[in-house]
Amino acid sequence: MATEIEIARGGACPTPRDHLNLHQKLHQLLGRYPWFRGALADDAARLAHSGLLRETGWFDLAELERLAADHRSGRAEHGRTLWQMLMLERSLKRLF
Repeated sequence: MATEIEIARGGACPTPRDHLNLHQKLHQLLGRYPWFRGALADDAARLAHSGLLRETGWFDLAELERLAADHRSGRAEHGRTLWQMLMLERSLKRLF
């Protein structure tokens, strides 16, 4: 993959394959949902204490707490589940 310096010196422009390789490297480095380890980590942790999710009776909130903690620490990749739960909880807030 051409670096920015090479491009500035008139080198080859990055190809779609270069962008795909960079995306794959970032994915391996950061995981698919890095924001649940950063900016949204507290929101993910609060899911386990959501009154709306508790009222439905559909979820094991202790398990949600474990998922959020494991994801935040990097022990596991639960970002997709956390994202779906966060969107459900926020949708329930708007509806009720």
